[in-house]
Amino acid sequence: MLQVAVAFLAAGAVAVCVDQLSKAVAGRLLAGRDLRRVAWRSALRWVLNHRGAVVALPVRWAILVWAAALACAGLLVVVHWSSLGIGGAVGLGLVTGGAAGNLVDRLVLGAVVDFIALRALLTFNFADAAMVAGAVVLVGSLA
Repeated sequence: MLQVAVAFLAAGAVAVCVDQLSKAVAGRLLAGRDLRRVAWRSALRWVLNHRGAVVALPVRWAILVWAAALACAGLLVVVHWSSLGIGGAVGLGLVTGGAAGNLVDRLVLGAVVDFIALRALLTFNFADAAMVAGAVVLVGSLA
């Protein structure tokens, strides 16, 4: 059970660190530039997303931080006591770490930084990618 909890925490920590480091690098590379083509119709574009993923509600930041902290603690308890294997714990850790990375942006900047643009359809960041990948890994581990 300890290995599962460590896998959850490690995946979450890696997701947050990669997300925040990539945003710092993107901020330096894109300073004063709007768009830079990378490969296959993708580009780097600095976007501050002031909207929430589903809906932006006026919420006091202290309540949001405490709710996020309690949710992470609750997930750690669930991971520790559940029958999730290492794969499920890694998936859940990636989802939690991605959400935490975007929460850091929202608390520090008041918006989430997105910088990976795929065509004109979608602009996202590594936290978003970690959440999607984590959900896929989690569902795959449950099958």
